[in-house]
Amino acid sequence: MPKTPPTASARQPVRRMALFAAAVALSLPALAAAQSSQGSSSQSRSAEPVGVRLQNQATRIDPLDLSFFLPQGSVAETTSFGANATMGVELPNKLGVLVIKGQRSNNNELTVKEVADSMIEQLQQSRGVEDARTGNFRSAATLIDRSNVRVSGLSGERFYLRFAPGATGTPAMVRGISIFRTEPGRFIIFDLMTESDGFDTARRVYETVVGTAQITDRDALAARRSTAIANLRAVLDSLTPDDLKRIAERYPERWERLHTPAASGDEMDATEHGYRRIRIRTGVRGEVSGRPERTWRAGDRIPGLIVQLDAMALESELRVDTRAIYFVSEDFKEESWTVKMALRQGPTTTESSITGARSGTSMTVQLQQGSSSAPIVTRPVIQGEGYISQAIMHILAPILVENAETGPYAGYAYNPSTNTISLRWDTVEQPADKPGLWIIRSRPDDNTPAVNHVFNARGDLMRSEMHNSRLWEPITLDRLVNLWRRKGLPLE
Repeated sequence: MPKTPPTASARQPVRRMALFAAAVALSLPALAAAQSSQGSSSQSRSAEPVGVRLQNQATRIDPLDLSFFLPQGSVAETTSFGANATMGVELPNKLGVLVIKGQRSNNNELTVKEVADSMIEQLQQSRGVEDARTGNFRSAATLIDRSNVRVSGLSGERFYLRFAPGATGTPAMVRGISIFRTEPGRFIIFDLMTESDGFDTARRVYETVVGTAQITDRDALAARRSTAIANLRAVLDSLTPDDLKRIAERYPERWERLHTPAASGDEMDATEHGYRRIRIRTGVRGEVSGRPERTWRAGDRIPGLIVQLDAMALESELRVDTRAIYFVSEDFKEESWTVKMALRQGPTTTESSITGARSGTSMTVQLQQGSSSAPIVTRPVIQGEGYISQAIMHILAPILVENAETGPYAGYAYNPSTNTISLRWDTVEQPADKPGLWIIRSRPDDNTPAVNHVFNARGDLMRSEMHNSRLWEPITLDRLVNLWRRKGLPLE
């Protein structure tokens, strides 16, 4: 069996290392532009028009303070740059594409009407022909409807433009745009593109989605964040050294398999993506360093909790072996970790590592790509209260299940994918239609899809559901070895 757990691919060496570390605990691959997550909002759906079936959970775009419900079967992707974010949605049944985005203007006096007027003019000018007889420009875009709309207490404008078929045989298209001003100089736009033949159905779906939108009040969002951070602090502050020992005894070791289930339900038809072993135990800080015990100093003998992950991931022609070990002291004030990776692609193997250490609010992280390059040292800044150590972050879901209190939990944690401290959200739910089950929806940052961890009434993990239909499921070592051997997959 391998000596190592899952990760992700990336274009640049340092970026790749960070993504790999992020994926150790949650998924592979973890990308900056990822599938949309179904957020943890408690927002409820309004009545759905006939034929429009919406997802059970609201989708959130946190940088926009926006949540809404997408149709079942939608596929979405989000990109975010600071306070700006854009989500592209492929609507089901090939109805078209919906883009939700935020836009800012330095003109705080700019109105929704002025934005709509400008967009209509630009779209009409962007496509058309010059009349050979008169020399006048004739737009291929016809305004077919324009109206005022009101959503989530905000007044906005909506218009539809029909574009004539293109000279190259492209079909007639319809563009629908809804614009809302959330504050001076700040706008949210819902932009639909659909073929003219399917416009009536696409319009019904589009207007239904826009109608479910909720714009979060900034003060309300700050209050929600504060409450969630306080909730998590209360849980972590209640953990004693005996609790850490009990956690280690209850979850000493488990194996998990990452796969995409087959429609047939036969595990031999499923696609295997990787596996991991997770071990939890009590120990001392020096065990993370890898140095001989005779060289340890006083700080190396600090007692605490150790979480170790060993895994192997397969992605196309890429194989990644990872070994990660995390330590946190009993009082959570000291931590250290080491993540070592070997990326294998054909005959080429690239090794890299991440080491980190924290004392109080002072943190240092070192990224090393290969043995010849100089390490990159950073010192991520821990801002605010509610910090979560790396060791605790990797076992947070079972800790929250043991707490058995529904609601939002949030805290700041080191995020390897960005090499910064990010606010992560974990929402505990007990679905009314699934008695006895607990669901933890975990998001490491605003740009990463949620992972849904499903636990039974005893607090045992049943599966972790990824955004891309992949599942982490507990499995015995014997069954894992037998399954991978039958499929001819590497085990060494």
